[in-house]
Amino acid sequence: MKFEDLTEASQESARSVLSTLLVDSYRRNFKLTRDDILELGHRVRKAFVTLESEKPKPEMCGSGSIGCDFSSKQAPSI
Repeated sequence: MKFEDLTEASQESARSVLSTLLVDSYRRNFKLTRDDILELGHRVRKAFVTLESEKPKPEMCGSGSIGCDFSSKQAPSI
């Protein structure tokens, strides 16, 4: 998945995260190489792509879990 395929909200969040990482990295080392910038950008993109493409794992959906599909089960009683 490309960066452009992410939702607008994820793209904006990724830009913010990358900006913060670049500033922090520069403050720590007082230099940033082109390779450093590209590597940080790649890692941020990969993290956001992973977040958007992950599907909920069944073992995380227990009784009363929010966001789980109960369409084939009886809804939990409250």
